[in-house]
Amino acid sequence: MQNPVKELRSAVLRSAILPLLFLAVCWIVFGLEIYFHESFSEYGIQPRSWKGLRGVVFMPFLHGDVQHLLNNSFAFLMLGTMLFFFYREIALTVFMWVFFMSGIWTWSLARSGVHIGASAIIYGLFSFLALSGLIRRNKNLMALTFLVIFAHQGMVWGVLPTQPNISWEGHLSGLLAGIVLAIYFRKEGPQREVFPVDDDDTRNELRFGKYYWDEKKREEEARKKMEQEIIYHYKEDKSPE
Repeated sequence: MQNPVKELRSAVLRSAILPLLFLAVCWIVFGLEIYFHESFSEYGIQPRSWKGLRGVVFMPFLHGDVQHLLNNSFAFLMLGTMLFFFYREIALTVFMWVFFMSGIWTWSLARSGVHIGASAIIYGLFSFLALSGLIRRNKNLMALTFLVIFAHQGMVWGVLPTQPNISWEGHLSGLLAGIVLAIYFRKEGPQREVFPVDDDDTRNELRFGKYYWDEKKREEEARKKMEQEIIYHYKEDKSPE
């Protein structure tokens, strides 16, 4: 019998594979920018520009500086691993939808400029994980919901236009994408736990039900007997006086 701790650790590591591969590409791209003293920002999303449409694919892998990439790396690794661990049946599908929906909506709605970074996907993963547990009413997923909200509560302010150099439109697009996907996929993946009824409990309920209906039947019969109409017949007395 395999050790449960080892099984859990193995499952977590498997869930982290795709997030780690994604981040590896981000760091490789950033390293190439430094090595060649180049900026690949022009490949980011440029809203409502046919040339900028390529940014839907390239935007998540581009970052402005080390701090930007570090912040996104920690959040993406945590949320991405949670997605693939708790929702492994639909995780890849959800991830791809968040990837493209957040990018296309940013391209369609954002202000002019160049938008880069994986933040839109991070916001999509955040809102999907936060909402899915509440919708499914699964106690483990609801606990995950509160953990995600508690750990990333500061992200809420990122969807507001408070800083001109932050792509709040990308954040908002990702957040909305996650909400839509949480509702759309609510019947797929893990669901609310339904506990089986114990056989002894079932037998006891059946015995009680039989006893109850037998008693009701006896009471009904007794009541009918009490309500029976008593008829007296009168017969004229014709005996001589």
